[in-house]
Amino acid sequence: MSHERFLVTGALGCIGAWVVKVLLERGLDVVIYDADPNPARLSLLLPPEQLEAARQFSDDLKAALAR
Repeated sequence: MSHERFLVTGALGCIGAWVVKVLLERGLDVVIYDADPNPARLSLLLPPEQLEAARQFSDDLKAALAR
């Protein structure tokens, strides 16, 4: 079985936040990347435990994907 990981860039914008929500609701592995480190929009869409399931990065993308 393959392990898929989804990178969502612009994840804290309107469309990106909804994409993250759908992916997490399907139980998929999500990496969030956005220039803005504040997940305010996502925190309106997701319960805290679901938000914590996604890894969020706003700095070094290469390092984020290596984790």
